[in-house]
Amino acid sequence: MPAKGDRVKTFDLRGAASGFTGVGRYVFTPEVFAAIDEVEARLAPGEELDDIPVMRLLLERDRLAGCRIHGDFLDVGIPFGYREANDRLGAMPPETQQPRLAR
Repeated sequence: MPAKGDRVKTFDLRGAASGFTGVGRYVFTPEVFAAIDEVEARLAPGEELDDIPVMRLLLERDRLAGCRIHGDFLDVGIPFGYREANDRLGAMPPETQQPRLAR
């Protein structure tokens, strides 16, 4: 799982042809709280706790499962992904269009 990095850029695949990222919804068992405490204890003073190191720790311990979804990932949290999503919605036949993303 790549770190999220700069919030205005896409993920850095470091030369790989493709990659995986965690998107969607998460369901954690109570053991996540111990993992959070462990990751938080390693943070520098003032450093923000992020979910990726917690999920990496759970993955290392074989305590993380996922469901692979085939399709395109459009990150509407960055300008490029937002525009691409709107362009794709605008290209759909009118009978299948959902309301456009708010601007």
